[in-house]
Amino acid sequence: MGFKDKRGRVVLQQGQVMRLGNGNLQHLICREGTIWVTQDGDVRDVILNAGQCMMLDRSGVFVLSAFTPAQVVLRDRAVPLKVHRGLAPLVRRILEFSQAIFA
Repeated sequence: MGFKDKRGRVVLQQGQVMRLGNGNLQHLICREGTIWVTQDGDVRDVILNAGQCMMLDRSGVFVLSAFTPAQVVLRDRAVPLKVHRGLAPLVRRILEFSQAIFA
């Protein structure tokens, strides 16, 4: 079975499946290999290759399945609290754009 370390790294061998909870909305980044991702209550299935990412946009359970040996990183999508006032509108637009792409 695959494992998840403290830094959010998931390592899966070919054919392994891992079921994880999505307490905080997160970005999922495929660092190595090819994985299949599905989220509870979502009709979409996503296949990610190394270098690709997606946003987990639903709370609940999601499942990772490795087509090849894979390494995946889960990142909290929290935004830093301190943003220079002049940059705040730009940061907001970038976040809105990225959410629209991964929706």
